[in-house]
Amino acid sequence: MNQLLYEVNGWLGYLQRDSVVLQLVAVLLPMLVGRIFLMRHHPRTRERVAILTVVVGLVALVTGLLALFQQRYGLSLFILKLCVAWYGIRLLALLLRRSMSAHELQRLDAQILRPIFYIGAILALINHLDSLDDLAVIPVVEMFGQSMNLGKIFTFLVILYFILIGSRPIAIGLAWVFQKAFGLGQDSHRALQLLTRYGLVGIAILWVASDLGVNPTGILALTGGLSLGLGFGVKEVFSNFVSGLWLLMEGSVRPGDILFIKGEPCEVRSLGLRAALLWRSHDNAEILVPNQIFFSSETTTYTGTDRTRRSEINVSAAYRHDPSVVIKILEETASQIKEIMPEPRPKAILYSYGDSGINYSLRYFVPNPMNAMTAYSHVGVAIWKNFAARGIEIPFPQQVQYNVDGAPQDSTPQA
Repeated sequence: MNQLLYEVNGWLGYLQRDSVVLQLVAVLLPMLVGRIFLMRHHPRTRERVAILTVVVGLVALVTGLLALFQQRYGLSLFILKLCVAWYGIRLLALLLRRSMSAHELQRLDAQILRPIFYIGAILALINHLDSLDDLAVIPVVEMFGQSMNLGKIFTFLVILYFILIGSRPIAIGLAWVFQKAFGLGQDSHRALQLLTRYGLVGIAILWVASDLGVNPTGILALTGGLSLGLGFGVKEVFSNFVSGLWLLMEGSVRPGDILFIKGEPCEVRSLGLRAALLWRSHDNAEILVPNQIFFSSETTTYTGTDRTRRSEINVSAAYRHDPSVVIKILEETASQIKEIMPEPRPKAILYSYGDSGINYSLRYFVPNPMNAMTAYSHVGVAIWKNFAARGIEIPFPQQVQYNVDGAPQDSTPQA
């Protein structure tokens, strides 16, 4: 570690030279101006490439001027090469737009193209300032009885990153093969894909660690320690992880399902390995529900076999109105609401005699459970209007007070 710090101090001393500072200022100034312009104006991809072309041209001009006036230009030339490489990556991304969707291109750019450029730029800069071979053999840490130098650690991290990125398409392909071979349902595909991906990553990590000279006994000891930690420290996280895999395989909860959480209808947006993301319509809120909740508590769903939901609204009418007429009005009113399904037909019933009037219940079906409250409101308003138009009174509790002259009669029994 001391040797690494010594090398870093040497790099800092190199960057403090007057000729180096002159090159940095002259080259980084047009790059900084171009960056500020991009951040403020947010141009399109073609315009960004045009601006980058101007920046590369300015850097090349500065490098040429430094060489013309017999100034040191080694670092400036190195930065120019990096700018040309970045310019090539942007042109490649522009060409790929014709054959890829915006989402796929963004993922490719963020996960593959940019990391390759950054890794290459870091290695090239280190090699420009020092020797990569000398830097790679510097010991950094002791792991599992094995001295790990800087080169091994860097190689392990780079390979691990690309394993995590590259395992996804491989896992998707293997999951598809297993699904077709064993006749598995679509609900099990995502769970099988995740299990396959984690298996590939685990095998790849063990292989890379063994190839780098890491002691297998130490890896097993670390695995045992992690298992013990899962049992005591993060058992809730592990429980949610297992529950998420089970939900994905079983298919009892799927994206698009409507669940009742704390009395509110919520739509399942996505299922993760730790929690499910649900959307609540009335306040446009997103809720994260731990996966184990679906196993430890009762959950009501309106999309288990179909998405229709039966709803009802209760209303009272005065005793003087014929119940058959009121029932007919209620059913006709419900049939006029567009959110209510025509089949099964709305049904009104008389279910009790109250203190102030006769109580009726209008029951109907809606195709989308998330619109149940909207339909309820529209039905309520339509009932009020139709009752008013046809002279149907909606009673409400009333109290009548009588004024009594004099003291009340003494009701005390005589002895």
